[in-house]
Parts: sequence; structure tokens; C-alpha cells
Amino acid sequence: MADKIVEIHGHTVKYDETSDTLSRAVHHLKDKLGKDEAKVFFDAARHDRINHKTHLEIPNSRESDRSDNLTLVHGSDGEYHLRKRLSY
Repeated sequence: MADKIVEIHGHTVKYDETSDTLSRAVHHLKDKLGKDEAKVFFDAARHDRINHKTHLEIPNSRESDRSDNLTLVHGSDGEYHLRKRLSY
């Protein structure tokens, strides 16, 4: 796993850059959503006092009827970690 760090609308996000799914999700959050739209996800993860995370679905551009399920985790260092959702 090769973590890459990128800034998305003022938030530092780590993700596994070898994952096509996560790379598409970063592109979606960064380039397809406006700052206020993406802020909803970052705020939800930051305000979750127990798990420090939020779940989101990003459209899968290769299959129009499918979405990729992801988790955005807010770390104690203020950074976020974008991961594939392991459980639904």
C-alpha cells in the first residue's frame, strides 16, 4: 500500500494511490464536487465523536449503475484517511 497525501478543498487526505477506486474518489471529491458539497463529508467525519468517520458513495464512472462505497476517517492529527468501505 502506497499512501499518497493530497489536499482536497483545504483538507489533507491520505489514500492508497495504487487503488483505482480511491483515485477515482479523490478525483470526484476534488474536481467534481464543489467546496461546500465536499465539506459535508469532511464535517460529518470530524463531528462523529465516537468513530471519527463517515461513509460515502461515489459514482463508478466505468459502470453507470454502480457506486463505490468508501469511508472517510478523521484522524487525531487533523488529517483524513480515505478507505474502501469494508462493511456496510
